[in-house]
Amino acid sequence: MQPPGRAYFASLVLILGGLALGAYAFSVQWRLGLGVAGYEHPMLWGIYITNFVFWVGIAHSGTLISAVLFLFRAKWRTSVARASEAMTVFAVMTAGLFPIIHIGRPWFFYWLIPYPNERQLWVNFQSPLVWDVFAITTYLTVSAMFLFLGLIPDVAAARDRCTDWRKPIYRALAIGWRGSTRQWIHYGALYGFFAALATPLVVSVHSVVSWDFAMSILPGWHSTIFAPYFVAGAIFSGLAMVITLLIPLRKLLGIEEYITIRHFENLAKLIIVTSLIVGYAYLTEFFVAWYSGNPFEQGTFYNRMFGEYRLFSWAMLTCNVVIPLLLFFKRVRTSLAALFVISIFVNIGMWLERFVIIVTSLSHDFDPANWTGLYEPTWVEGAITVGSFSLFFLLFLIFIKNFPAVSITEMKEGSAHAEVFDDSLARCLSKHGFLDRFYELFLASSPRVREAFGNTDFAHQKKMLADSLSLMTSASGAPADELEELDRVARRHGKHDLDIGLDLYDLWLESLMETVREFDGHFDRDVDRAWRNVLAEGIEFMESRRER
Repeated sequence: MQPPGRAYFASLVLILGGLALGAYAFSVQWRLGLGVAGYEHPMLWGIYITNFVFWVGIAHSGTLISAVLFLFRAKWRTSVARASEAMTVFAVMTAGLFPIIHIGRPWFFYWLIPYPNERQLWVNFQSPLVWDVFAITTYLTVSAMFLFLGLIPDVAAARDRCTDWRKPIYRALAIGWRGSTRQWIHYGALYGFFAALATPLVVSVHSVVSWDFAMSILPGWHSTIFAPYFVAGAIFSGLAMVITLLIPLRKLLGIEEYITIRHFENLAKLIIVTSLIVGYAYLTEFFVAWYSGNPFEQGTFYNRMFGEYRLFSWAMLTCNVVIPLLLFFKRVRTSLAALFVISIFVNIGMWLERFVIIVTSLSHDFDPANWTGLYEPTWVEGAITVGSFSLFFLLFLIFIKNFPAVSITEMKEGSAHAEVFDDSLARCLSKHGFLDRFYELFLASSPRVREAFGNTDFAHQKKMLADSLSLMTSASGAPADELEELDRVARRHGKHDLDIGLDLYDLWLESLMETVREFDGHFDRDVDRAWRNVLAEGIEFMESRRER
């Protein structure tokens, strides 16, 4: 929310140029009709529907990171949730434009909405266009409410400090927030409700979009795998777009200490999982087409891989299946340059996937007379596509200029836990026998613990434990040298050194909490929560760094 720099305005000028190009192309199509988009039988779906499915997919990662990971209490989501939520809303808004752009007379787009009218006309609920209207409006409404709800405490803080023209806007958006205990209780309950409501939408919305294709009998489309296949692909592409946006964003806003390498590494791990699911879906599609013995299905997939669109298909497989395998290497997962390049390739690959699904099936249907050769998009389609990306990035730039890109409230909550933890740790370490009592309880907790620490120099071990506890608050973002020190401690726990099994961490934690309960005279529920929150992040960090 600080005054933007030159990089911001340079990006803004470039984006406005792309948006102007897209607007001009749409005005040409508005005047001359869809013929300028290169649509002809049988290619009546093309770049526009490709863009529609792509943008709906991009929108899903925000719900995954904000809602699903919130329900699973994944602490690392805090720094990246706000940008992901905003990305969701803007991607859905962009996606919602393409069914309108795609119809022949866009000025009658409201006919797709069921509303009472004097002509006694009603929409055709069997039309995929109507399904898309319901899917988009539902998802946009819930996502916008989820984003707005998370913003309330932050815009209230901005309202109290802002003195320029934005103050009335912040006052309206804060809706009377004062931060009272009663408000926080209702806020937490409502945020959890919307998280639970948004989670099934990740599955349902893109399932509906996939049924645009799967409910037809066209070869290459008529498949029961489309719903889970599209959902996995949507999350896959959305996670890649989050990385694409966050890497330059953290530099642009100077928030490297809040969005750390650890956050990107966790996102990369999710990309690995979804990439494998998408690759399995590709394999399943080809196997079913071969095993079915259906010549139309076999012909469609053969044409997809070896016909006129083979370059697009092989590029899709390379970007979505082969290149993400590099993320199995930790050095790649922790390199911002490598992550940025891989995320770009994934975005390209997922756009190509939607293009290949739509174009190859339509161009190779049941009637050989329709096999007219290569579909050639026109400059109008290309310009409108550029305009859609420009609109998305413009909305995102405006958002981060006027609202916090990282949730201040949640970051303060983490800082509060760290402060309580540090105070409690200082009280415990100041008392004689704290570390001795901990190791007494820890060694008594299991024979495996006694075996693992049988030949341990406890004088050195106690010093190392005290140092490690002091570093635990560094796990969620700290100077590089402190992270390196914690990383070194974690590696000592690997199988090539101390060989501390992952199951021993739970025993370690409970023994430590029992010791804190005995030695901290100010121990209460807040202290317990602070220790468990800080240690949970520290343990998660160490588990991710230790050599397995």
